[in-house]
Amino acid sequence: MRAAARIAASGGLLLALGGKVVAQDPPVRPSAPEAREAALEGMFLRAVAMQEEGRTEDAVRVYRRMLEVDPGHVDARYNLALALESLGAYEPALDQYRECARRAPDDPEPVLCIALLLHDIFGRLEDAREMYRRAVGMGHPDGDLIEGCIAEIEEEFDRRRADEQRRADEQRREAGPGEGSEPPSDPEADVEDLLDLLLEALEEEEAAGR
Repeated sequence: MRAAARIAASGGLLLALGGKVVAQDPPVRPSAPEAREAALEGMFLRAVAMQEEGRTEDAVRVYRRMLEVDPGHVDARYNLALALESLGAYEPALDQYRECARRAPDDPEPVLCIALLLHDIFGRLEDAREMYRRAVGMGHPDGDLIEGCIAEIEEEFDRRRADEQRRADEQRREAGPGEGSEPPSDPEADVEDLLDLLLEALEEEEAAGR
C-alpha cells in the first residue's frame, strides 16, 4: 500500500493487474500549439457541418473567427469564399478567393473560382480569360470545361466587334457624304458619258479623214 500511495502521490495512475499494482504514466497534456490546432480543427468541422445544413451565415461567422486566430488557414478561407458567394456577397467572396490564391499559389481551384466570378457575375471578360488561362496553365483537372469558357468569351468578343462595326456603318450612312466629298456616282449616267466620249472620238476621226 505504501508503494501504491507513493505512486498516487506522484500523480501516476494505478491499474490492478493480476493482483499487482502497476503504475501507468499520467496522460500527456497537449502543448499550446497542439491545443490550438485541435481547437481550430473542431471549429472547422463545425462550420462545415453548418454549411451542409444550410446554416450558411452561421458558418461564415465561425470561419471568420477561425481566420482571426489563423489567417493562414486556407481551407477555412476557401470555404468562407464559397459561403459568401452562395449568399450573393460577390465582392467579399472575390477578395477571399484572391487571398486563397495568394496564400496557396500552386492551387488552381481558387484561380478558377476567380475566373468564374469575373466572367459570370462581373462581366470582366478580359480579366476572366486571363484567369482561365492561368488555371489551365496550373494544370486544373477541368481543363476541357475551362477551354469551353474561354471559347465562349472569344465568341462574345467576336459578337461585340461585329456589333461595333454595324453601328459604325449605320452612323456613316445616316451622316451622308461629308463636306467636300464627291456624291455617289450614277451608273447609268456614267454609261451615257462614256458613249458621248466615244461618239466625239469617232466624229473627230471622221473629220480628220476628210
